[in-house]
Amino acid sequence: MPLLLGIDLGSSALKCTLIDEASGFILTEGLTYTESWIGDQPDHLERNMDTYWEALKTLLATLSSENGVDLKRIDAISFSVQGETFAPLDENFNPVRKTIQAHDVRATEETEILREQIGDQLMYQVTGQPSFDAYWPAVKMLWIKRHQPEVYAKARYFAMTEDYLAYKLTGRFVTDITIAGDSYYYDIRIKDWFDPMLAYLGINRDMLPEVLETGAVIGNVSNQAAQQTGLSEHAVVVAGAMDQMAGAVGAGNSVPGIVTESTGTALALGATGSGNLDKYLKTGLPVYYHAAVGNWFLMPWSANGGLVLEWFTNQFGAEESIKAAEKNCSVFELMTAQAAEIIPGSEGLLLLPHLVGAAFPEMDSSARGVFFGINAGHTKAHFIRAVMESIAYQIRANIEKMRDAGIAADCLRSAGGGSKSPLWNQIKADVCAIPVTTMDIPDTASLGAALIAGVGIGAYPSFESTCTSRFIKFKDTYNPDPANRAIYETGFRKYQEIYQALKGHF
Repeated sequence: MPLLLGIDLGSSALKCTLIDEASGFILTEGLTYTESWIGDQPDHLERNMDTYWEALKTLLATLSSENGVDLKRIDAISFSVQGETFAPLDENFNPVRKTIQAHDVRATEETEILREQIGDQLMYQVTGQPSFDAYWPAVKMLWIKRHQPEVYAKARYFAMTEDYLAYKLTGRFVTDITIAGDSYYYDIRIKDWFDPMLAYLGINRDMLPEVLETGAVIGNVSNQAAQQTGLSEHAVVVAGAMDQMAGAVGAGNSVPGIVTESTGTALALGATGSGNLDKYLKTGLPVYYHAAVGNWFLMPWSANGGLVLEWFTNQFGAEESIKAAEKNCSVFELMTAQAAEIIPGSEGLLLLPHLVGAAFPEMDSSARGVFFGINAGHTKAHFIRAVMESIAYQIRANIEKMRDAGIAADCLRSAGGGSKSPLWNQIKADVCAIPVTTMDIPDTASLGAALIAGVGIGAYPSFESTCTSRFIKFKDTYNPDPANRAIYETGFRKYQEIYQALKGHF
């Protein structure tokens, strides 16, 4: 079996998984980006596109120097990508401005402009996204066009992060179909660009990449890229997938009947569906192309996942950060250890975790975070637990929507950084009243990307066959505690009522 490398282009870090199915060899590595994503305004999330390329080169060098990996033995590479992050490029494929990140919701006016121009109903039928929102690249492109016309005029191409790195590695300008379907200017019914949106944005088809199925071969690493990265020119680059899709592949969710949950920076649930698209467009759920050709991926999501705990830690966890450095442990371990001392329900403290707007099921980009029910007895530990419970409430809300659409959700396969916390897993099980099973490899996105690379070069005959990979293994199962059922039923209903009461007042 070949040596396969999966790269996960996350919001805060670059991660990779290297696997060899025959020998069972596996290696994971990662690094945090040196450049912040905070722009010149608090709600502007931006980062230089070349930060990702430099991070990739650094990570490969680390694999070689610190892990003893012979980079020239790597046979195939693929990507897991934060879907909506993009930048305009000039005629030489150089960025003409920083990327606008997936979580950036500055384009609220442009959202309403496009809603009036095209309408939610048509766009759901075309893109699979239930309503217009400020997350999508098409909306952000309109923002650049309106607010930075001089930048827009310089744009010759528009690229997602995967597209840019694939070009840097191979010299070919392509994207994968799951990312294209996440753009808001691609028609998932006919697998082609949506011309009415392109016309309104004032862009041509030749400004956009060629669209390939996930698992299709892009090409070999170029001579120039080989010299810069240490990879061999025989290494094959394979079209990857949106991060949540790659994560589903890494959790064995490539066949119907499985529901996955991932709490990374963002939060997403996923269920595989097969058959006619129309039946899924009747559900009101977000519908994406699946990596497995012919299947669909139903994915209610929220940008507010681990991002919320990260924000709270950054603002109020200075003491824990110092102790974590002294003990050489994760600051999040110290934060969540405090939360474990607080009883379920956080003694009435609730959080609406909508720091960057509310996605599914609310789909309200104007929403913002709210702590509710604060009293004089609440401590930092209460707030930490309320943060963790709020993410579980989001999961519960989306599970209920999936059940309303006839999708069974009797248990969850949990992945992402959040799944490393036993407390958080138990909270999710208690709030949702279903078992939560974690994966042996929590970073299923980079594992999924490695499996995608394997499909691309024939190491696996199909995506369905990857479900039996030796690397897809379960770790622990957390069963709901009946003693907490009533507490969390009350908390969840109050969570919903607070949002409805504040809707329109953010």
